[in-house]
Amino acid sequence: MRPMHRAMGALLLSTLVLIGAVGLLYAPPAAAACVDDAYEENDTAATAVALTAGTYPNLVVCPNDEDWFRVDLAAHTRIDASIAFRHAQGDLDLYLLDETGRRVLAAGTSQTDNETAVYTSTAPTTVYVRVVGYAGAGNTYTLRVALTATDDPWEENDTLAQAPLLAPGAYPGLILAAGDVDIFAVDVPANSILRATIFFTHAQGDLDLYLIDGTGTRTLRSSTSTTDNEQVIYPTTQAERVYLYIEGYRGASNRYDLVLEVEPAGACEEDSWTPNQSPESAPPLTPGAYGLTLCPDTTDWFALRPSTAGTVTVRLDFRHMLGDLDLRLWDANATRVLGQSLGSTDVEVVTLPLIGPRDVKVEVFTGMSLTLGVAYTLTYTFQTPPTPT
Repeated sequence: MRPMHRAMGALLLSTLVLIGAVGLLYAPPAAAACVDDAYEENDTAATAVALTAGTYPNLVVCPNDEDWFRVDLAAHTRIDASIAFRHAQGDLDLYLLDETGRRVLAAGTSQTDNETAVYTSTAPTTVYVRVVGYAGAGNTYTLRVALTATDDPWEENDTLAQAPLLAPGAYPGLILAAGDVDIFAVDVPANSILRATIFFTHAQGDLDLYLIDGTGTRTLRSSTSTTDNEQVIYPTTQAERVYLYIEGYRGASNRYDLVLEVEPAGACEEDSWTPNQSPESAPPLTPGAYGLTLCPDTTDWFALRPSTAGTVTVRLDFRHMLGDLDLRLWDANATRVLGQSLGSTDVEVVTLPLIGPRDVKVEVFTGMSLTLGVAYTLTYTFQTPPTPT
């Protein structure tokens, strides 16, 4: 071999030896260890963490791991569970499982960002939420749980046999599910008047109200308008059990409040300010809120006696569906109207500025024929003018 070739061969050998030595000394950095979230260990149904409705950020599924959560549902409750994550960083799947933790009720297993699963209960139960990476993937995510009532606690009340017996009173927050009916029983004494009213927003679902006799075969009264709210009024001559039947027009659903009133025919329980049916008997009021009742064929009068200049405001709050109330403010002798509110909503308000001390009479009345008394709240406020600076 020529000297030059020998020198080049030696140089090449030395270079290879050096590269090999460096390779032996260098090792690629190890993958960063996965730092799990504060809910661990929750890798099985047995160790599932109990959750309520809300948002749970900064959660972590480590590679080849699972996260389990537990949500208790009342009857007729819808659970909307969702996880938000970046699919490119690890594909996560979402499952809702029954109370045994073995049967899948709903799942989100797409190949995009985020997953959603929805389930509605028919009876009280526990639902497990399982989050797992596809093919052992890991990722961070945010879990959201929303719970929505799809029916009320009075279910099942879809037949006369199931109808709960209600006493007079207010029953707020009721729900009529789509395609369902609600039936309630009411015992009405002899020589009494029953007034049943459902309050709802028609635009959210048209509800109709029927009053059925004790056999369930004859309609005694009905209210099937195309506006907000429905009401039936029924007088009795003998004691009866009747049924309220509430259904959605063409299967509509909606939330509603039910108010039941039963009074002896011709009777009305006056409030503590009676007698005050004339300007002369008007009791004086100081600023504040007063719970009152306007009985059929009567008018309520009150006197206001502000001692300085200022602004008088009188407001009535009531259920217009139960009776339309109106409001007038008069001078001290009740001969001249100073202001009035004759609307057709649940509120009437009159504001009156005064340049000095003055007696004012307040008249609460109705232009319609009342069957039962109407409860209302009268609020009287008086504001003095600001002090000049």
